[in-house]
Amino acid sequence: MGFAVDINGFHGTKEDYARSICESKTFTYKNRDNHWLGQGIYFFRDDPEQAMKWALKGLKHGDKGVVIRTKISSDFSSFLDLNTQTGIERFQQHVEEVDSVVSKIESLQVKATIDGKQNNANHRMRCAVMDLLPPQIKIVQQYFEIENPPKKISENEFLRKMNIKPYSVQICVRDKEVIDQESIVIHEKKSREQKRKFHKTSSKKINYK
Repeated sequence: MGFAVDINGFHGTKEDYARSICESKTFTYKNRDNHWLGQGIYFFRDDPEQAMKWALKGLKHGDKGVVIRTKISSDFSSFLDLNTQTGIERFQQHVEEVDSVVSKIESLQVKATIDGKQNNANHRMRCAVMDLLPPQIKIVQQYFEIENPPKKISENEFLRKMNIKPYSVQICVRDKEVIDQESIVIHEKKSREQKRKFHKTSSKKINYK
């Protein structure tokens, strides 16, 4: 039987973009061949901190990073979770249905690997295959391990012994109809100067006795 999927989505961006999104109550995106999970609007699930880190990237002096919060809802049949056995099996079935196209994508990946661009090739291959998903898949979710977590986490021996690692839970919304427009609000703002303070705070160690 199906069931409802309700998500708290956090989207990090610059202040002027955030203002436009909140006024229009809609999100836009640019098509690229290297999106993490194909074409769509991206959110961090239940993680405003990760969204703010994204918003603060490349800020110029005087700019502010903004995190927008919204509700995303769909039925289970429209939600593809690539961190569950159920989701991966559904994805495998889809790949088998478009096998001839996937084979062509893989051949491009092999060439790129030979050229010494394996990571980039894997990334682009995933994006290309995700773009072949049927339209009834409106949301795709996958966990990605954070490459450069704050030192207060990465250098914490207590967390390391328990194998606790931070992951970014990324959501790609392929159909804007699943976004509750009335729930789109600004969750937090942070300036470039606060960014420096943020990184300084993140470098402090936590000692457990």
